[in-house]
Amino acid sequence: MLVNIDGNANRVSAIAQGPRRVIFIAGMNKVCSDVDEAMKRARNVAAPINAQRFDLNTPCAKTGTCFDCKSPDTICCQFLITRFSRHLERIHVILVNDNLGF
Repeated sequence: MLVNIDGNANRVSAIAQGPRRVIFIAGMNKVCSDVDEAMKRARNVAAPINAQRFDLNTPCAKTGTCFDCKSPDTICCQFLITRFSRHLERIHVILVNDNLGF
């Protein structure tokens, strides 16, 4: 399964319905044991780093920990869990044996 969190929905909308092909290139640091672990990782690792990177005024940007906030600056607005694509060969995942991104 793929877990994505987005602030403006531009990324998750393209994953859910958009181009004919979607290609993910991800490092092994993004691989999690289950959906719960993936959500925790996205909210407590990737989101705080991105909130800091964009200089957003969110609790996680200040502390590095998710507070499940509804801050106007939150980047955790849309959650998309993709478990399957009906369109054969539409979604491709390339895993790189390295740590990439957050």
